[in-house]
Amino acid sequence: MSVNYDSQQKMEGNGYIGDKTMGVNIQSCLTVTPEGLVLGVLDQMEFNRAERKNTALPQEQQKNRPIEEKESNRWLETMEHADRALDDDINILHICDREGDIYELFDQAIQSGRHILIRIVHNRMTVEHERILYHTGNAP
Repeated sequence: MSVNYDSQQKMEGNGYIGDKTMGVNIQSCLTVTPEGLVLGVLDQMEFNRAERKNTALPQEQQKNRPIEEKESNRWLETMEHADRALDDDINILHICDREGDIYELFDQAIQSGRHILIRIVHNRMTVEHERILYHTGNAP
């Protein structure tokens, strides 16, 4: 979720949430039972950029940065916080948007024994060398 502060020109400490938009991004981890009962917010972090997003870097250079330097790292942090807060015998399903489509998150979920549901960006390969979307029948 993002909060737009573009109209608050005199407000100090504003950062960027996009290329030109001022505001704050909010990452929340909501806890819900299988029946849909909302238990509350398990984890929440806010962030913004001090400067506009640097789109001048070549895409390959942006991709090869360490995960700790990428905004998608917050998905790993959220999963880690949830794992520490809840008992191992509680079945957790992490649901992520496209920013969660990173190998590091898949690996962390496997290592912690958690489940993930991600709106994928990349048509990844399975260990059997099949494309995920083709394998599930969702590809054209």
